[in-house]
Amino acid sequence: MVREGLGRLDGVESVEERADAAAGTGSLRIKDVSLLDPAVMAQTIFDIRIGARLRGMEATIEGKLKREKDTLTLHFTHGGADQVVTLAPLQKKIQLGAQRTGVAPPTKDEREAFTRLQTGGKNVPSTIRVTGPVTRPKSDAPLTLEVRHFEPVR
Repeated sequence: MVREGLGRLDGVESVEERADAAAGTGSLRIKDVSLLDPAVMAQTIFDIRIGARLRGMEATIEGKLKREKDTLTLHFTHGGADQVVTLAPLQKKIQLGAQRTGVAPPTKDEREAFTRLQTGGKNVPSTIRVTGPVTRPKSDAPLTLEVRHFEPVR
């Protein structure tokens, strides 16, 4: 039921057939539109009325890393438009822990990923793929991608 409801959401291209029961997550692919807003996704899941709720939303985005003073941003093209997300340290994972009693704690590597990007200088390639939770700190703020993992794009 959640899968069908998400599939009707504007901007969703497809929803993965099977959810990851161990992590308590599911995957979807968005069409050529801007990133989905976590608040819109949470409201959509609530509106389906099957007792599910959005714990968080994670994205994998490939783009160009830019440093502007103390701020890291990821610039990418999606939906024919240039887009930007601010990168931030990982605050909390969305995947469930082994006992499914709460979210899994981040690994040491995940906790340090943003710092490695921030301090890596020329050792970090300019084109990277970043994975992490998508958040919006304030309702009028731009989307933020918390860095859980990153890798160079070859």
